[in-house]
Amino acid sequence: MPTVDEIYEQCVFLRSHGRGQEKAAPLVLPGVRNRLKMKAHPKRFSLGGEEAFILRLLAQKERYMSTLNKTVALEILCSLWEAPTQEQLERWASGEHQ
Repeated sequence: MPTVDEIYEQCVFLRSHGRGQEKAAPLVLPGVRNRLKMKAHPKRFSLGGEEAFILRLLAQKERYMSTLNKTVALEILCSLWEAPTQEQLERWASGEHQ
């Protein structure tokens, strides 16, 4: 991989020979490449709500993550969230807790 200085010299050469208006592949510097990777894969989500509920959720997440392998813990937590049917969720939302 060429250095930034080498690319700069090549650009100076091309411009000095009247080729400054030609199309060129974009230059992505190493530090910029890392920032682009970080922006391309957001992995966080935000939950609104009362702090007490969020603390309960985070405590249980920590309990699972500290006891189990991360992959297994996340699989179990997702399964627990997916378990109720849509009808059950709608009953809970309407106040029927059966």
